[in-house]
Amino acid sequence: MARKLRTLIVTSSEDVTTDLLVEALGSEAVFRFNTDLIDHYQLVLSPSRELQISDPLGRTITLDDTAKLYWRKPLWPELPGASENEVAFLREEVKCLSLDLFNLAAYAGLAVLVDPHAQRRLGKLLQLRVASRYFTVPGTATCLPLSQPSFSADGFVVKSLSGEQLRDYRFLYTTRVELEELEPGAPWTIQELIDSRIDVTVVAFGSSCFAFALDRTFLGSADWRRQLNDPKCVWEPFSLTERQESSIRKFMSDCQLRFGRLDFLVKDGELVFLEVNPNGQFAWLDLDRANGLMDAVLQVLSPETPIADHYRVPSPAGPR
Repeated sequence: MARKLRTLIVTSSEDVTTDLLVEALGSEAVFRFNTDLIDHYQLVLSPSRELQISDPLGRTITLDDTAKLYWRKPLWPELPGASENEVAFLREEVKCLSLDLFNLAAYAGLAVLVDPHAQRRLGKLLQLRVASRYFTVPGTATCLPLSQPSFSADGFVVKSLSGEQLRDYRFLYTTRVELEELEPGAPWTIQELIDSRIDVTVVAFGSSCFAFALDRTFLGSADWRRQLNDPKCVWEPFSLTERQESSIRKFMSDCQLRFGRLDFLVKDGELVFLEVNPNGQFAWLDLDRANGLMDAVLQVLSPETPIADHYRVPSPAGPR
């Protein structure tokens, strides 16, 4: 009897995008590994290609049953009643275990779209360096200790390099600042404030570019994510020029990315590059599956479709 191949999604119980993917692909086509609930699973992982994960429903997947592995949005577990040191240790162990799982799958040629190592490999400053080959980029500098950036501008914003949450679940959103108000002695990433009324975000993978625009004139801040639930925060399909699409594909190739959501501002009709998120959220841009984005992702993730080379994430250890 032929094995039933499934797509293994490394994610968390809180990831709504995975909920949508499982619903669309069908639960029998997907094996969901929620890293925040790792104590609900049984798992054996070894360098000799052994992989066996059993989920709370009693289903089991091995590497031979895995058609593809997709790294979504894993979160790390809590340990009620444990000390802060014990929780930190557990989270790091689960993080490393999950990355080892990805690495072994990538070495077997099964990882698609998202490379969890890409964020650290690229970083936001290198992204800007590469993007400057193809796009206008804003003046940017990380200063430590606090000093005057090496560029002049009519206004400045600060942003986070890591995108990590604070312990109370807050983020450092992109925020307009006066430089003298910043706390000295801490690293601050300072960027030129771009005067624009249009945000553009592009989900790029393979030869596909799905672009959407937001009229930002209603925003009361520099970062649209602060008002994500505002009824005025509506993203509409946006037409890229052939030159812009070509530039995006060249940028993605230079960065060795199989997937990314790129953020731009529009100024004088040109795209100003801000950053690429190598594992950016995308489902909210096409919830009703009317714009082709979700269907294109589902086609890549389906266990029934072969893995095209332009979707396959290279192994960190090189070819097998």
